[in-house]
Amino acid sequence: MLPLSYTWRNIIARRGSSFASMFGIALVVFVLAASMMLVAGVQKALGDSGSEEVGVVVRKGSDGELASSVAVASIGLIQAAPGVKNDATGPISVAELVVVMALEKAGEGAGIANVQMRGVPLDAVTRFRPNVKLIAGRAPNPGADEVMVGARLIGRFKGVTLGDHFDVKKNRPLEVVGVFEDAGSASESELWADIETVRSSFGREGIVSSVRVQLTSVSAFDTFEAMIEQDKRLGLDAHTEREWNERQS
Repeated sequence: MLPLSYTWRNIIARRGSSFASMFGIALVVFVLAASMMLVAGVQKALGDSGSEEVGVVVRKGSDGELASSVAVASIGLIQAAPGVKNDATGPISVAELVVVMALEKAGEGAGIANVQMRGVPLDAVTRFRPNVKLIAGRAPNPGADEVMVGARLIGRFKGVTLGDHFDVKKNRPLEVVGVFEDAGSASESELWADIETVRSSFGREGIVSSVRVQLTSVSAFDTFEAMIEQDKRLGLDAHTEREWNERQS
């Protein structure tokens, strides 16, 4: 074994290369630690925006709503599953369709970016999502070529300010009639329109991307999940909203 004094003399004699090696190692450790802190922060932010008392149902094996498709015929079976909460109007549930469209960024020569559009049943979405608040304008009318935009999109993309128009497809403009907030959740970076408008614009008739249900309690999820995943007719997976949001991070 070489004596420690030899190691120190070697470091001093080659101080330049030794310093470069130590600096490189320290930089790698810093970048790794910063990355891990960023990941943990994103996971916590998204996870905190979800509830253990909300179940999210998607196609089996899907890692996101964009990759999921649930037949409209299955919605009633999901809503009738044990553990789903009901009120005077029926099951507290919402079925939504998620697609992606390209919008031009604000600023000269800023380019194009993808934005998530969510088709929602306008008569049920605010009942299911009580944190959604209109801060300007109004909600779109059912079946109309209208859209409301999340507050975080304002100023970032062209055509999404109140009263503007953008083309959802060739020769089919949508009018921005409202701006909403959702307690700082990721939904504030989405466009929301009536689900039938989104279906007809993107050719997605007969399907939704996900079904969300309000559960009677946190403990009711296990029973709900077992019914959904054991029914081979459905081919679906169930997650708590908190777990689903963390997966998306």
